[in-house]
Amino acid sequence: CYSAGYHPHPKISFATATSVGMESRQEYLDVTALAYPQNLSVLKGEINAALPDGMAITDLQALSFAARDLARSLWGFVYELILPADTNEEKLGVILQSIENFLAAESFPITRSSKGKTVTRDIRPFVEALSLNIKEKTVTLTVRHAQTGSVRPVDILRHVLGFSEEEMQRIGVVKMKTMLA
Repeated sequence: CYSAGYHPHPKISFATATSVGMESRQEYLDVTALAYPQNLSVLKGEINAALPDGMAITDLQALSFAARDLARSLWGFVYELILPADTNEEKLGVILQSIENFLAAESFPITRSSKGKTVTRDIRPFVEALSLNIKEKTVTLTVRHAQTGSVRPVDILRHVLGFSEEEMQRIGVVKMKTMLA
């Protein structure tokens, strides 16, 4: 299928947008096509041949038009937060204690300003897992996506782990996996 108008293009949609400054190791996308080769590995090869270096289709599945779209199939994400190499043992200890306190809490309300409004919401229900790998100096975050929203890695860094805006500029955020229901 193609969009209407003077410059028709294939209908392609992503389940979610990846934030600016964030890397991603895995994304899903819906492509609506009226016709495609019976052998999907042929189509995968044709698409990969046209993609830039470093980007590749790893799996391709044909779905019926009745299948749920990606946005409604989204369950959550796994992120890796890469701490600066010079993060010392004392700071790692503080991070570990913050993670333990957060995971032990039944609720964890945060307040943030957006579009001139101040909003308070409980982020604890959205976090499925949060752990620190001291040796690698990484934090792994697994978040659930619900109709009411999700939690952003930046909210975990700022409100749970206590990083300042300046410190957060030195932390890499990589979306490792998008999970579907």
